[in-house]
Amino acid sequence: MPQYEIYGWGANTYGQLGTGTVRDEPLPVPVLRGSDCADPDAVSPVMPPRQVVGGANHTLLIDARGDLYVAGSNEDGQLGLALDHPALVPVAALPGGKPVPAALQWIRVPGVANAVTASAGWAHSLVVLEDGALLGFGDTTHGQLAGVPAKGADARWSSPTRLNEQLLGGAPVVAAAAGMRHTAVITQSGAVVAWGADKHGQCGGPKLAACVGPTLLHDSVRHGSPATSIAAGAYHTTWTAPAPEPVFTVGHNKFGQLGVPPAATAAIKDRVLEPIVVRVPASRLVSGWHHVMALSPVSGSATTVVWGRNTHGQLGGADASAGPAYLTCPGTVGQLECGSEHAVALIEDSNNGAAVMAWGWNEHGNCGVLQRPHLEPWAAAAADAASRDQLPAVESLHLPDVIAPSPVHLPATIEGRWCHPVAVGTGYAHSFAVLRIDDD
Repeated sequence: MPQYEIYGWGANTYGQLGTGTVRDEPLPVPVLRGSDCADPDAVSPVMPPRQVVGGANHTLLIDARGDLYVAGSNEDGQLGLALDHPALVPVAALPGGKPVPAALQWIRVPGVANAVTASAGWAHSLVVLEDGALLGFGDTTHGQLAGVPAKGADARWSSPTRLNEQLLGGAPVVAAAAGMRHTAVITQSGAVVAWGADKHGQCGGPKLAACVGPTLLHDSVRHGSPATSIAAGAYHTTWTAPAPEPVFTVGHNKFGQLGVPPAATAAIKDRVLEPIVVRVPASRLVSGWHHVMALSPVSGSATTVVWGRNTHGQLGGADASAGPAYLTCPGTVGQLECGSEHAVALIEDSNNGAAVMAWGWNEHGNCGVLQRPHLEPWAAAAADAASRDQLPAVESLHLPDVIAPSPVHLPATIEGRWCHPVAVGTGYAHSFAVLRIDDD
């Protein structure tokens, strides 16, 4: 029977990699084996996980049976745990800084079962259950959970709370996307509804506002077909509706993240309240802070269309200065996930099997690429955490960005058994790969 292991890399300031430390890891290290769980009452995660996704400083993992595990900062309750949970430890990002409660190892969130998918914003979390329930927890200062702004203790929801009745009239949800400080969902009927921060029009409110309640962006009757995929960036929202037009976008367009050149929206200060149609084929969307990637049904090497900001190479070498452009990868993109300004892809190659590639912003080692000579000491110390403790801080290396899709430094074998990547995940500045370990 195959076994599974999760590797992680990148930013780890609050333990969001679940390694038990707060050391950034510029190259992949094992972060979860079946029994690695800080909560003594928890059952070990069942592999392979359904999803691993992160926000700014926290991570959500849904295991094979639909239980939810978390790691990282719980400053605003974004782990779905009480702020004084006994397994949390105080962590200060800077010497003399304010300590915040954090989980350095994986903890199961009690009361959450049958989870299907999750999404994480800067400090809020969304989980969709099999019955269509939408759970929210974490920061709701900008109404990203409550639909109205909140302050102080009222802005920190540390217990997973069902949002359907309060915000959606009880409608079941099939998909959810957490922007930096806003929320967007697809309901069972195929409608798109958004709420939270709307200063840049990312929720499509009638006027630009610091916060807006539930706002209908798309319905199948008015637009001709139900929405099928959704993603949210820092200040924009995008979704697919296959016919008659495949992709819609709304919100901020300073960097072309709505799929049209910024010059087209300069007259309205790049803030678009009515959805723009992007005429590209797309079956699934993913988004960073200011860029979007659309997985296309086109077969061959050019399977992904990209647009938006490219200051860190997050478009993978594609030139989208005039609008959406094709990303070229060696093989077919089977899965693609975006961090804030980097991307990680599972590449399927009929000749060589699957591989993991990454590109974009790499300050914390977000891409996990073996950059020589900077990271040779880390590669040598990969199997020895004590040796890695003696290495300088990753930030001091000033790692260059990764401009084109490049192989992630994952092991080919573990204890003499072959490893095959089967899934990937990202947080804002950290990344994950799920490996299947076979005997042959």
